[in-house]
Amino acid sequence: VPLSAAVVVHTGLTAGSLSKIQQTFTALAGAFSEFDEVAVYRYDKFVFKILDFSRDLMEVETAMKTLRNATPGAPVPAASAPGGPFSTIGPVINGAPVIQPGQLGVVTTAPPQNPHVLNDAIFAAASDLAKRERSRRKIVLVVSAGLNNGSNHEFDETAKSLLESGVQVYAIALDQPVLFRKFSVLDDYARTTGGDVFFENSIQKIEAAYALATEEARNQYILGYVSNNEIAGPGPVFRNI
Repeated sequence: VPLSAAVVVHTGLTAGSLSKIQQTFTALAGAFSEFDEVAVYRYDKFVFKILDFSRDLMEVETAMKTLRNATPGAPVPAASAPGGPFSTIGPVINGAPVIQPGQLGVVTTAPPQNPHVLNDAIFAAASDLAKRERSRRKIVLVVSAGLNNGSNHEFDETAKSLLESGVQVYAIALDQPVLFRKFSVLDDYARTTGGDVFFENSIQKIEAAYALATEEARNQYILGYVSNNEIAGPGPVFRNI
């Protein structure tokens, strides 16, 4: 099945992990086929869209390469002329998002020291995927340490958006201690949406995980049934099987 994939890269990783990921971008772009369409995002304290959905694999790889020199909090250099597919989400001035009407006057007494807006990044990707063709399998492929603080969207809100749009989350998780992996928010997203999570640290295993994630996503089938249970309240509803 052809994929509509939103690739979300966490550029607020530790220097060592970010360096590893930056060496795997060619393999990441190569995990997709000519029939897929791919959008690319990055996030740390803000979310940036680097590339809108494209079926041009060369364009996808070029977008990945713009992340090789990424530094946390800084805007990614445009890879094409203004007005092209490479752009940030929302208006920015000097790389910082513009405060929208209604946000002025809001006082925060203890903002996070180092925000990592994972929920916001996945929510933005899910919102864009909701507009893609229904015939495509929709996935978010997120490369992240799983840190989440400072997001405007909660996990439940983001998960609901993913489920309503039929989007699965596949995650490449880095810097995750073994004892804490089952508590990872990345694992929660994967289990909730029927995706998968790969806890990897070596470049070779990270590259292999990219191919495995896309292979899993495009080779699934759907098992369905019609329930005769009465629905309490407005439908539709999600059921646990």
